[in-house]
Amino acid sequence: MGLRFSGVIWEWRGPAPYYFVTVPHEQSQAIKRAERFLTYGWGMIPVQVRIGQTEWKTALWPKDGLYVLPLKDAVRRAEGLEVGQIVQVWLEVGYVYLTQVATYKTLASRLKLWAKMKPHTLSTKPWRVVA
Repeated sequence: MGLRFSGVIWEWRGPAPYYFVTVPHEQSQAIKRAERFLTYGWGMIPVQVRIGQTEWKTALWPKDGLYVLPLKDAVRRAEGLEVGQIVQVWLEVGYVYLTQVATYKTLASRLKLWAKMKPHTLSTKPWRVVA
């Protein structure tokens, strides 16, 4: 599932500061509808992201009914990003390596696999994400 949106960079001040962009309501709801097929636990959604010329893998975090995209320091430095700046974001949602049955990189591949499986053959073990 590919998504494009723009958002404002904001900072969460904790023991170590984090920087985020909030995924807009419409896109968050689309992700939420597919969450059970996408998450690897705790509502975290694996994604491949591009801002400007920088591309990386991370996970969306659920927050207040929406999702937030964490911005790595290396990405912020490479693109010259600051708090309060509006950025254009491209996401490929569900980009993850699954190792329990086979390696699949997209939600479509994962859904095709599940459609072929019988309910009694589904494992009760969670999917393991490999970096």
